[in-house]
Amino acid sequence: SSVIDINECDEYYIEKILDKKIRYYQKYYLIK
Repeated sequence: SSVIDINECDEYYIEKILDKKIRYYQKYYLIK
């Protein structure tokens, strides 16, 4: 179960990072 927990944490972490990057780029390109 530890492996599954690690995978779930990685997916959640990656989703948070992607969400922040997408929002950042959306703002950047909207300003541009």
